[in-house]
Amino acid sequence: MTAPASTRRRGMRLRWLAGALAAFAAWQAVCAPPVPRHWLDYAGAASQQFQAWLGDADDERVQRLHAWLQQRDTNDRLMGQAIPVVVQLWIAPDGTVHRLQFDSLGQAQADEDLRALLLRRLPAPPADMRQPLVLRLSLDPARPDETGLTL
Repeated sequence: MTAPASTRRRGMRLRWLAGALAAFAAWQAVCAPPVPRHWLDYAGAASQQFQAWLGDADDERVQRLHAWLQQRDTNDRLMGQAIPVVVQLWIAPDGTVHRLQFDSLGQAQADEDLRALLLRRLPAPPADMRQPLVLRLSLDPARPDETGLTL
C-alpha cells in the first residue's frame, strides 16, 4: 500500500549538520597528522548518498519515518526541533555497509526504518580510511514550503 501522493510529494528533508566534516574535524584534533583530503571527499560523497536515500519520498520506509517525525513534532515538548543522530558505519572494501550503530530514536519502527535505509552499498571507501565512518545527521520533518517540491 502506498501513501497518498500529497504525502509522497512532501518528502522528507533530512539535513546533515556538519556531517562527516565535523566528525573528521574531531578526529583531526586527536590524530597527529591531518585528515587526508580523500577521506573527507569520501565522507562528503557518503553523506550525499544517504541524504538522497533518506529523501526518497517514494520509499515506504521514508514515508513511515517522515510520518513518525511529524507525529513526534506534534506531540513532543521539543516541537520544531530536529533529532540529532550520530551514526557510526563500518564499510566493507566493496562499499557494503556491514555494521551500523546509532542511539535509538525512541521508537522501534523508526529505528528499523532508519537502519534499513542506511544499510546499503556505497562506493568503495579508500583502502587507508579509518573506520568507523562517523556522520552526524539531523532528522526533522519537511515543511511543505521547504521541500522544493510542488504540492
